[in-house]
Order: sequence, then structure tokens, then C-alpha cells
Amino acid sequence: MPDLTICTNSDCQFTEFCFRYKAKPSEHVQSYCRFEPQDDHCEFFIQIIDEPKQTDYLTKAAEKL
Repeated sequence: MPDLTICTNSDCQFTEFCFRYKAKPSEHVQSYCRFEPQDDHCEFFIQIIDEPKQTDYLTKAAEKL
């Protein structure tokens, strides 16, 4: 469902908190990449917001399509 590249790096220290890692893939087309943090920082990290807000945001974004 997300329109972003999903991270496949299961060894990353940020996976528990990263939307890019935990996002549900699109059923149709999805891009993947193994992003690698550098010096305890990942420039591609997207922090997960709490579930109700995340669901509301994704629902509203989908409605605009």
C-alpha cells in the first residue's frame, strides 16, 4: 500500500521503529532496497507514528487517489 521503497535490512538497529521496514507492501507493485545505516544514523529512516494517527493518515492519503 505505501508509495515508498521498503527496507529489507533485518539486521538494522532501527527496524523496530522504522515505517520503511514495517510497512505493508503494495499488492501490485513494490520496490525494495537494503538500506544501510552509517555511524548510527540512517538517512532513509521514517519513524513510525502511533497506530491511530498512522491509520488515519494512510486512509486520508488513499482517499485522495
